[in-house]
Amino acid sequence: MITVFGSINVDLVTRVERPPGPSETVRGSDYRLIPGGKGANQALAARRAGAEVRLFGAVGDDSMAAITLTELTAAGGPFAMTEIEVRGNPMRVFDSAPPTMRSLWELATFHGDKTYVVYEDERYTYAEIAARVRALAGLLRDVHGVGVGDRVAVAMRNYPEWVVGYWAT
Repeated sequence: MITVFGSINVDLVTRVERPPGPSETVRGSDYRLIPGGKGANQALAARRAGAEVRLFGAVGDDSMAAITLTELTAAGGPFAMTEIEVRGNPMRVFDSAPPTMRSLWELATFHGDKTYVVYEDERYTYAEIAARVRALAGLLRDVHGVGVGDRVAVAMRNYPEWVVGYWAT
């Protein structure tokens, strides 16, 4: 999995008869709007090369943002979306997203001995957190009777234990 943090925007590209010289402005004949940004371009290149990609970037709420999001989420695009019904309501979802949070967590555990959580001078690997998640999930199920469909509130500060509580519930 490749994770890209970067810009997502629209480039305004124009054709000119020659490159401008120092401190010179050269008029263009027309222009095109092309979705781009360093982050989006890197993510798209990696996706086209066959990699699984996550892209994190901010997009404004102007007309250029609409063009960018339409291109990125169009059918066949790197972050294609379709509309499905969830609990009777239409919702846009990513076509390549894991079907459940549990599926997402199971994918994360493939990272095994890689560092997952850092808190002050503490470091926890995916495998260490996964073991704690299994232990807490078992405790909640076997000792406290928490089952499928039950709601569990996790209210705590941003400690490593919060991550364990989140994934276990």
